[in-house]
Amino acid sequence: MKYLVINPDFTTEILEDPTLTDLQNAVKGSIEGVSLRNGDSAYINEEGKLQALELNLAASLLFENNMDDFIVGPMIIVGKLAGEDYAGLSDVEIDVYESYVEETDRNNPEEVQEYIKEQVGNFLGGRNG
Repeated sequence: MKYLVINPDFTTEILEDPTLTDLQNAVKGSIEGVSLRNGDSAYINEEGKLQALELNLAASLLFENNMDDFIVGPMIIVGKLAGEDYAGLSDVEIDVYESYVEETDRNNPEEVQEYIKEQVGNFLGGRNG
């Protein structure tokens, strides 16, 4: 089973058959499940905002509630629910997500990130700047 980590710096990495500890290490803390706009699921750091982790623009744009919220720190895409577990991602799905992250990085991320940081600055209290 393959999962894809999207980091705030627009890098990605693949986790194969991760344990709970692997997932927690990848998000730098306790995991929390979130839904993506396309129906896939992902894990993020449950206390990432309290820890003032870095804004993750690529993850925030994929997040189902991206108009009301944002993602900080790494996000692990785990695919769709299949029974009691997540199906993981196929190589094709991983390629699509990685292409998306690369494209997001090419579209003036500094400018966009500064705008988003300004919008959420009151919540973060300037800790993420």
